[in-house]
Amino acid sequence: MKYEVIDNFLDYVDLHTIQNFMFKDMDWYYGKNVASNKDSQDNHYYFVHQLFDCYQMDLPNSRFYPEVLSRFAKSFKRLNMEREMKALIRVKGNLYPSTSKLVEHDFHIDFPFKHKGALFSVNTCDGYTKLDDGTKIESIENRLLLFDASKNHASTTCTNTHVRVNINFNYF
Repeated sequence: MKYEVIDNFLDYVDLHTIQNFMFKDMDWYYGKNVASNKDSQDNHYYFVHQLFDCYQMDLPNSRFYPEVLSRFAKSFKRLNMEREMKALIRVKGNLYPSTSKLVEHDFHIDFPFKHKGALFSVNTCDGYTKLDDGTKIESIENRLLLFDASKNHASTTCTNTHVRVNINFNYF
C-alpha cells in the first residue's frame, strides 16, 4: 500500500486550536464497535464526533466543522493537496479510551469504493494505525497519514495516556 506521512502538518496556533476543540469542547458519542461486530462482542468501543458526512445532504454535522476545516485547509493548500481533494465524503473525530493492554482492532475499510484517507493524530500516544502490508504508523501529535482508505487498515487503543484522538478525512 502506498502511503505518505507528514509530520508537523499544522502550524502551532492551528494545532492548539484543534486540540482545544477535541479535548475541551467537543461532544463525543459512544460507538459500540470500532471496525466490526466482533469488536462489540469483545467490548472494543470508541467515541466519535461526526463533523461532516456527504450522505447527510452535504451539510456539516457539527458546529465545529467550519472552524476545523478552515484550520486544515491552510495546510492542505500549502502542500498543494487541495488539487487532490476533489470532494469530501466524511470528516470525523475518533477518541479511543486507554486500555490496560494495547488493543489492535479488526481490519476494516472506510467505504467499499475507491477513495483516499487522511488521518490526523491530535495527540501522541503508543497507539498506531496498521496498514494492510503490516506497516504501523505511530500516533504522533500533528502527524498526517495519507493512505488508500478503501484498503484494509486497523486502529488501536493506547496505554500510556488517557485517550488516543485523531481526525479522519475521507475524500475523492
